[in-house]
Amino acid sequence: MAEATGYSNSVRAGAFLITSALVGLVVILILSKSALFTRKSDYLVRFTMDEGVAGLDAGAEVRVSGLKVGRVVRIEQRFEAEEILVHIQMNADITLFKDAQVVRSQPLLGNYSWLNFSNLGSKAKGKLEPGEMIDAKTSGGLLATIVGPQNAGRTTEMFTNMVAFTASLDDFARVQYPKSVVPMLDDAATAVATLRKDYEGWRGDITSSLKDASLSMKKLDTSMDDAVVTVKEARLAMEHFREVNIKQIDALLTDAQAGTERFANAMENLDIELTARIPDLRAMMWDLRQSATQVKLATMEVRRSPWKLLYRPSGDELARENLYESARAFAIASSDLRVTGETLRATLDDTPERFSSDPKFRETLRTQVLQSVERYEIAQKRLFDVLQADFKGQEMPTDDATVQPPMVLPPKDVATQNATPKAAPAATPVAVPANSQ
Repeated sequence: MAEATGYSNSVRAGAFLITSALVGLVVILILSKSALFTRKSDYLVRFTMDEGVAGLDAGAEVRVSGLKVGRVVRIEQRFEAEEILVHIQMNADITLFKDAQVVRSQPLLGNYSWLNFSNLGSKAKGKLEPGEMIDAKTSGGLLATIVGPQNAGRTTEMFTNMVAFTASLDDFARVQYPKSVVPMLDDAATAVATLRKDYEGWRGDITSSLKDASLSMKKLDTSMDDAVVTVKEARLAMEHFREVNIKQIDALLTDAQAGTERFANAMENLDIELTARIPDLRAMMWDLRQSATQVKLATMEVRRSPWKLLYRPSGDELARENLYESARAFAIASSDLRVTGETLRATLDDTPERFSSDPKFRETLRTQVLQSVERYEIAQKRLFDVLQADFKGQEMPTDDATVQPPMVLPPKDVATQNATPKAAPAATPVAVPANSQ
């Protein structure tokens, strides 16, 4: 019975030990975050001899922005190449690039260190494959721990510049001061001594100059008083100008503006009146032209046969008066047709835009050209009828032809009814003897 009890206790103890071992293994796995089942990637980090790997040992942490992602596997010494290689393992799901930045960091207290990646690099530089090497950046030691890895370089540069500035101050004190400043001070002391010696001779002149300056200031005060009075008078004149003269100028300008408006209205009325009277003026000019033609023909007839002024025509000559009148009307109609053609050509050359864009203007030109052609045909037919009647011995026609003026161009702003030319009065026949034919 005792043997059975001892055996049961041994089984219980063994089961307890096995259970405790399993529980401890589970705890270890949980605490290590299942590190045994996570894939790793191996990389090499190269340090220079100056930078060193103080505080780094196998098992040291590898961090990315302070988060633990791996560990240091081993450290390889390569003193002949003046470098130290640190073999690390990182989680395989972290991708490193060739421009990644890694520094050695350490705490303010303690002698251990860890590797920290401040950034993983950029895709433009290419991926860092497992087993490849990356150079470590200068950490700055404890300074990097205090101000951060990125500011450590700037702080180091600041200290370097401070050292250089201190060296330049030392150079100035040892070299530049004795060489440049001391001679300058000696020259200044010499100049002050010379000035003190010469001041005795200058003192009288300086006193006299000061007295003259005082008198000038008194005169200046008087001038300033006069200037103040002048300014007051100028201010009064400006006030009078502002209150009186400006009003007069405004009234003058108002009257001038009103006069200008009245002049513009008068000119506009004159333009309207002239535009309305243009047809009458053209009719008058046509009458003058007809009169001039009559005078010209009479003068030519008198110059050629002055005896006709005292000659009394016979009945046969008076009978042939219609022939001469028809010939004269035909000559005038031919001249009118020629003038109409020249006027039309000048109009097309000078104002083609108006001819193409103004239908009323085109219609007026067309009507007047047709009227000139019609008058020419009537005068031609009457002349032919008279000649034919004379040739056959018949009685000559006695109807009087009315001579119309040539083309009259209408103004651009006048209505179409004013554009129709005014008929000229019938021409007075000129007596021509039969023997002058």
